[in-house]
Amino acid sequence: MTIGIDASRAFRQVKTGTEWYSWHIIRSLIELGELRDDQLVLYLNAALSADDADVARCKSVALRVLSWPLRHFWTQARLSLEMFIKPPDVLFVPAHAIPLIHPKRTVTTIHDVGFLRYPQCYAGKELSNLRFSTAYAMRHASRIITISEFSKQEILANYKIDPSGLHVIGLGCDHNQYYPRGIKEVLPALKKYHVNQPYIISVGRIDTRKNTSAVIETFEQMKKSGYPGSLVLIGPLGYGSDAVLAQIGQSPVKNHIIHLGWISEEDKIALICGAEAMLFLSKYEGFGLPVIEAQSCGILVVCSRAGALPEVAGDAALYCDAQDKEQCSQTVLQAISDTAMRARLRDAGFANAARYSWRTAAEKVLSVLQIP
Repeated sequence: MTIGIDASRAFRQVKTGTEWYSWHIIRSLIELGELRDDQLVLYLNAALSADDADVARCKSVALRVLSWPLRHFWTQARLSLEMFIKPPDVLFVPAHAIPLIHPKRTVTTIHDVGFLRYPQCYAGKELSNLRFSTAYAMRHASRIITISEFSKQEILANYKIDPSGLHVIGLGCDHNQYYPRGIKEVLPALKKYHVNQPYIISVGRIDTRKNTSAVIETFEQMKKSGYPGSLVLIGPLGYGSDAVLAQIGQSPVKNHIIHLGWISEEDKIALICGAEAMLFLSKYEGFGLPVIEAQSCGILVVCSRAGALPEVAGDAALYCDAQDKEQCSQTVLQAISDTAMRARLRDAGFANAARYSWRTAAEKVLSVLQIP
């Protein structure tokens, strides 16, 4: 079977949620393909970087770099043309936007429909694109994958589709990278970014939907209660980031807030491992991968109950009302100071994170791609 994959997001240098999902699923499908007779055709909008050059040497992989002179419409125009000229047996699009011309067997992943619940968290153009591409995929994809039971119910509540064609496949965690690190492994990243312990960490885009503003306000409450450490924010700027940056600049504890932007995966893991806790107060989540990654590193997680977070984090995290900054503050401080609670949550976090692997996720994706 020839499996075509839209790999245009997977090999970008700066990756956030959907890009990492694409990268890990494609990498795992390649490993599975090496054990089978399937041919994977990766459709790219740019040549692979040196970091991913090994992909081209895999016997199960064929690369198709589809050049396109414009910044936009690569999927709808250039990939559509490729599907018209030489379609694969099945096309897999890891991030909702399927081309206008596509094979009868086209599978896509709809991560969530947060743009319907919180349209104010998206720029106008992005919102229009999401509305169109998601609705189009719902009508024309032969199968839909989503990443949590929560997202499945959200999709069914907003789109008239056959539930039998909607498959829940959770995300994975790379346990070969996300594991507890000792201080010797953490120290180089601490020095590189001028971070002193103790600190709490928040990972994700700096934007309205991720509720970075609430993280900052919670940290301010922690400082009022005597917390001696800092807040480290990791993630690129997103919609509404100007207001967040202004908030940091005006904060009475701004000298204790460290915004690092996007950093390498290796450095991110080291900084997670060096933290006392992760604070994750998103307004809406289809999954919430940073929570699982922190748990896999043995780090305490305090998060909101937004979207799929209770489903994904289970009883291995502490929950708070993101609108009640005092409650969130006290939840973090209590957990940090309670040795027995920390030990219990650490063990529960390891067990919970072990449920998620990219290999398992890819095997389930492959089983959906094989459905006639």
